[in-house]
Amino acid sequence: MKQLMERNMCVVFQFAFSRTPLEIYCQKNFRGEFANLGVVVFEMAEHRAIQAFLELAVYLRALDDEENVGKHMKEHTDVEFGTLIVASGQTRALTLRDIANKVIHGTGYRWQFSADAAPQFVCDSKEGGMPQNWTRAEIDLGKLLLFCGMLMPGEI
Repeated sequence: MKQLMERNMCVVFQFAFSRTPLEIYCQKNFRGEFANLGVVVFEMAEHRAIQAFLELAVYLRALDDEENVGKHMKEHTDVEFGTLIVASGQTRALTLRDIANKVIHGTGYRWQFSADAAPQFVCDSKEGGMPQNWTRAEIDLGKLLLFCGMLMPGEI
């Protein structure tokens, strides 16, 4: 599980933190006949990063089930992993366990990039069908990167 988790972390974080500089570079250097470059450089990479995040969420859930790391993080740190928007429109901080659950049960996924903040992975809940008490989870990848960096080699 350790190697699969590390591979998925690598794909997610490399995509999320390199997207903006790569976009700027392509805008400055490629025009006209290079228009299809966006499919390879951005669309395919984005789909692979979403798949990797889904797999990472499953591993985070398994790690939390085995080691109860979410509870430990909640009790011993003030790290908030993003924002959960509940059905009433109110918000609350995302926990590590929330990340796994919201990604696993989400139905729509997208990335948010900002010049002022770490990238976010956004999960939307299913409307209708299965009852949900949340509408959107905005996961702060900078905070998730911090957590993943705290995992010692051999401890995953």
